[in-house]
Amino acid sequence: MAVPSLTEQELREMVAPVVEGLGFRLVELGLHRSHSGSKVHVVIYRGEGVGVDDCAALSRNLKPRLELEAGLGEVGLEVSSPGLERVLKDPLEYEIFRGRGMRLWLRDAADWLDGINEGIADGAVDFASGGRRLSIRLEEIVKAKLDAS
Repeated sequence: MAVPSLTEQELREMVAPVVEGLGFRLVELGLHRSHSGSKVHVVIYRGEGVGVDDCAALSRNLKPRLELEAGLGEVGLEVSSPGLERVLKDPLEYEIFRGRGMRLWLRDAADWLDGINEGIADGAVDFASGGRRLSIRLEEIVKAKLDAS
């Protein structure tokens, strides 16, 4: 089976309006191809949470578009929420998860820094921790994850 030449950027341009039209933010999008077909993984977020019914609704909206409009044929589609302790993978996620509790592991740190993510600007994360407001450069952050506690 021939695998279509759709790029991840073209896929993002097709998927993002559908995700946003249903009231979600697109957190992550992955396209995996093999000789047996394509698999698309979509991670969505909404401040009040994402449930199974939300994932199913998006899947019902996206699957026909991916198969017909994108020419992916029979496609495997997985839609999920970010999870309670998602590890951030892209600087854009600091804006998506603004206002959420986070744990940061900084370069040369001995322990996690817990606090509230206040967004990102000019390559630095604004972070409230222990009554202090910090501006932490992205290159100082070794790992960042949502805090479920």
